[in-house]
Amino acid sequence: LSDGWGGRSWSRSLATPAQRQSQTVRNRGALAGRDNKKLWYAMATNDLGQGFGSADNVALIAAAQVDSDYADDPTVKIYIETPMPRYDGYDITPYANAIKSLKANGARSWLHIIDTASWLQQSDLLSDGLHPNEAGVLKKVGLMRDTVNGLATPGNSPEVGWVYVAPPAAPSGEAIEESDSRIAYSGSWGSGGDSLSSGGKTRVTSNLATDFYRVKVNGTQLIIGYEQQPVGGLVNVYNDATGALLGSFNQYGAGASGGHSYAVPVQAAGVTYRVQSANNGSGTYFWCDALTAVDSTFATIASSTTEIIQESDPRIAYIGTGWGSGGGYPNSSEGVTRVTGNLATDYYQVKVSSGQLIIGSENNPVGGIVNVYNADTNALIYSFNQGGTAAMAHNYTVPAQPANTTFKIMSANTGAQYFWCDALAAVGGTFVAI
Repeated sequence: LSDGWGGRSWSRSLATPAQRQSQTVRNRGALAGRDNKKLWYAMATNDLGQGFGSADNVALIAAAQVDSDYADDPTVKIYIETPMPRYDGYDITPYANAIKSLKANGARSWLHIIDTASWLQQSDLLSDGLHPNEAGVLKKVGLMRDTVNGLATPGNSPEVGWVYVAPPAAPSGEAIEESDSRIAYSGSWGSGGDSLSSGGKTRVTSNLATDFYRVKVNGTQLIIGYEQQPVGGLVNVYNDATGALLGSFNQYGAGASGGHSYAVPVQAAGVTYRVQSANNGSGTYFWCDALTAVDSTFATIASSTTEIIQESDPRIAYIGTGWGSGGGYPNSSEGVTRVTGNLATDYYQVKVSSGQLIIGSENNPVGGIVNVYNADTNALIYSFNQGGTAAMAHNYTVPAQPANTTFKIMSANTGAQYFWCDALAAVGGTFVAI
């Protein structure tokens, strides 16, 4: 039995006593007349990915469901798996730990909890980083079969089963709130927060295309605490020095919920992290709440500059005859862009003194792929897509380049009707006249 197919979830499909009893009756019918009865609940992740329910809420519902099944027929051997890891920016760890808590303090000695954290790797999934590919499906089915038949080997199916495995202890290290002076905010941030926020407060911004914050950890790992809200969206975490994307987490939730955390994958000691909205149209706000330096402390970031300019800045050099004024959509920075329909010939150039270039752009059905080159060597550095099913704002972080690089930004000319320039940011540097 899986909670995920057809958009189902524990918080939507089994939320009420009547729904759970109906499921128990269906289970009874499916197992009627069989010997050695076994029931397996496959934990999918719609509650997390679609924001239907918090980890604690899912655990309460799952506990009520298995209790109903056991009360109906104590001879049935009941398995429930922890949700498998996702590779699309969502952290399922709180949900896995919540399911493990069903056996806390010796409860439910009859319940088998199967820890599936090591079952499937990213290579076993489709390109969405979520759904198993054909090989992944066969791999999981084989492990399920071996588990229920008692053939699983350690490492393939580590069963929490009869011995309760407590969720990981809270990480040690320095914890700070959003007001700590060692968090470097860039852009126009204001105060926010509610009863779900750590300490009741957050720092928040609606300038998703340009605003971000940076924090430096003396150790090797950062944990980001956050609440989820309907106005939130996907957030990316970068290595500030290299521009490498380190991971993502989602501040969106269909309902408000607190207590979420994202553990950024372990890095070299002393990394400065840049945390920034993915700005993919899924949210209207982005916030900073609580941060933890695992087994370490936070450091003060050396002061740096970040300059943001609009399409009309004279340091942007427009090449070609087709450039005119455009925009007017709510997602254009300041409502205006420079736009051209001469995709084969027109481009613009901009020079950054140091640091990293971020390109802010609205996306629109008339747009297409845009390439970013080193203007001196003509080497392709980066590509992004201005196309989209509806007008919405995005930002694109170009990989870090040497100081005083001149960038050439040009349509890939792959079928789009228009190409435009909107807002640009020089992270840790300034723009230089060409």
